[in-house]
Order: sequence, then structure tokens, then C-alpha cells
Amino acid sequence: PPLLTRAKAGPPMAEPAAPPPPPFAFAALPWHAPLLARWRDASQQGTRPQATLLAGPPGSGKAWLAQVLVAEALCERPVNGPCRQCSSCHKLAQGLHPDLLWLQREVDEKTGRRRRDIQVVQVRRLIERLHLSTHYARGRFAVIEPVEALNVTSTNALLKTLEEPPPHVKFLLATTDPQKLPVTVLSRCLQFSLKALPAEQIA
Repeated sequence: PPLLTRAKAGPPMAEPAAPPPPPFAFAALPWHAPLLARWRDASQQGTRPQATLLAGPPGSGKAWLAQVLVAEALCERPVNGPCRQCSSCHKLAQGLHPDLLWLQREVDEKTGRRRRDIQVVQVRRLIERLHLSTHYARGRFAVIEPVEALNVTSTNALLKTLEEPPPHVKFLLATTDPQKLPVTVLSRCLQFSLKALPAEQIA
């Protein structure tokens, strides 16, 4: 099945909605414990970075981890991870949360395959939505995965908002190779380096 699903209702969206949050709390990700501890502390102190870069090889669980981080941030009653009981968690589970925007390469209607790049029109539509008021009080999150799929024009369109996002907006970017990213993107992000998932965790 596809990793990401589109919203089932509501107005047309420029980007896919996120899939349901993974069914585990932070305690079930011991190999990412330092990152998760820093994220939780920042959440409690209200000091999350404006942009977080998750960098790791294929199999390191970047998109999976982004789901957990965003689910915790949007949860109304987080306790060591998302509660999976509140209204916000239910919206996430349905792929309908209005404060989570997940941007990736679009599928070409003719070939049925994903395009090579994230197009500039996608980025512009994303930016428009980021400037709208949030539906819940927990902020709005934009996940771009993989961020190296941004072409030069798309990157330039994103830079100003990445550097000075609206107060309620946070970015999560995922990449397999941060060396492919321009310095203008790297300098705006707090980077976390991920390792491949332990073999016993891959089913």
C-alpha cells in the first residue's frame, strides 16, 4: 500500500495528507531516543526549531519518524507520544488533519509514476496554505519528503518562508543525503542524523 494517502473529504489539496500516525509511543523507538528526548523537551518548553531536517539512509525511518513527531505535536493530550484518543489524533488517523501538510513529488497522470521533482506550483500552494489560520491551537506542520526533490526554482520559492515562517508554522524536512541540499536550506535547519532501523524492527 502507498505510504501516503490523500484526504477523503474537503476541498482539493495541493499535497497528500499524512498517513495515520504509527501505532506506538515514543518509548517504542529506542534507537532514536536522543532525538525524541530533545523534541519532547523542546515541545514542553515551546522552543521547537522552525525547521528540522531528518537525514538518514533508506530504511532509517525518516517519514515514519516525522509522522510520530508531528502526531505528538498536534495531539491535544500527549503523554510520551500521541494519545490516539483526542480529536486531533482521530483527524490524523483519518488522513484529514487540516494542520498537517505533507509535500512530496506528484504522480504523473499519464505514466502513473511520481515526477522526478517537486514542482514550484506545489511549493507556492503550500506556502499559501501555511499562511492561513490554524484549525487547532497546536500550530501547523509542513513535511517535505524527500526535500532533495525540490528543484532550483522550487527551492528558491521556499527559502523566504523557510527562513521566516509564520509564527504558528514548523517545517520537517526528510532527506537521504544532506550533501545534495544547498547551503541556503541546510543553514535554516536543525539537523538530526538517523541510522538505519534495527533489523528486528523491519517487518
